[in-house]
Amino acid sequence: MAAKAGDSDESTGFLQPLKSSCGKWKPPPRKHCIAQVTGGLGEIYTKIESGGQNSDEDFSKCINEDNFFQPNSKGGLMAGRYQVIRVLGRGNSSTILQAQDTFRPGLYEVAIKVLKPEYFSLGYQESHLIAELNKADSHNFCGIVKLLNTFTLGSFFCMTFELLRPYPLHQVFKKIADKTEVSAKT
Repeated sequence: MAAKAGDSDESTGFLQPLKSSCGKWKPPPRKHCIAQVTGGLGEIYTKIESGGQNSDEDFSKCINEDNFFQPNSKGGLMAGRYQVIRVLGRGNSSTILQAQDTFRPGLYEVAIKVLKPEYFSLGYQESHLIAELNKADSHNFCGIVKLLNTFTLGSFFCMTFELLRPYPLHQVFKKIADKTEVSAKT
């Protein structure tokens, strides 16, 4: 007896596919077509399917004697996306890098906070709290730095923020002094 569309196959228990009007059944695509034309996802999917690594360096070699992240001069991409420009500074628990986001148009620069391996678990907590603060201050009334992304590089937890350009304090004082001079003359 021939199996009809919608009948179950006794050997597998699955239903036979319904025949379309053209007579041939086509399996669904392995990935959505839109993903291949947006933001470099086609390249990422190709690397995933081939089992190849993305362009991340071997970041286990980027630890200095004080257990801080120290990018090497090869200029590889972090998370397959961020091109490191320079080290902005170091604190007790992290290194701050200035990087260019290659997924965004133009020269969009970001700050990446790379936590020391011993602070890895605190990175999740910090990023969650900053994300909640960003949600609560969606109109930027309080001036909270915007968390753009989080990722890991081996034993390092990384958070990507908008790059804040400092405003020199002497210019702030000069504006205050100018305002007081104008108000004193009137």
